[in-house]
Amino acid sequence: MPAAKLRLMATLAALAISAGAAGAQSLDNPRCPMWFNLYDTTVQQFGNNTRGNRQAPAPVMNAARQVRMGNCLTFARALAGLDAIPEAAGAKARTPSGPAIGPTYIHAGIVTSTEDDARARAFFERQGLGVRSVGAAYLGRRIYVGPFATAGQLEAARTLAIQAGFAYPYPAAI
Repeated sequence: MPAAKLRLMATLAALAISAGAAGAQSLDNPRCPMWFNLYDTTVQQFGNNTRGNRQAPAPVMNAARQVRMGNCLTFARALAGLDAIPEAAGAKARTPSGPAIGPTYIHAGIVTSTEDDARARAFFERQGLGVRSVGAAYLGRRIYVGPFATAGQLEAARTLAIQAGFAYPYPAAI
């Protein structure tokens, strides 16, 4: 295996270990929304080409590193209380209120395992909300909830995502 691939694998393993060791997410890092925005912009600009044995472009890997090092991912322990949240909790996010907005999603967060992806999607579906997940190079699966047509729905969905254990949900266009 080429030395560059070995270094990359070692770096990613170290980042995964350090991210997992950092503990449950909190709102302590106000830079996470900035890192998510950087990642989004970088993927739009350089693409997310990870098919076959091709790597994502270096700027995408660097942006992903910032998200990971900032402890901005959502780990299983943060989602531990999903099943305890009643199904009615999503009612406000389903009910139009406030000013009308263009169709907007909430980026709930990025989960790091297929199990967490399935649990998060099932949770939002039980709440009666649209949800999808999209792969994110070097990060995991991004969870998007919506779309929402009013500001009140958007804020209610953001609040529900925080209640579910996602620390940095933000409005997103997908």
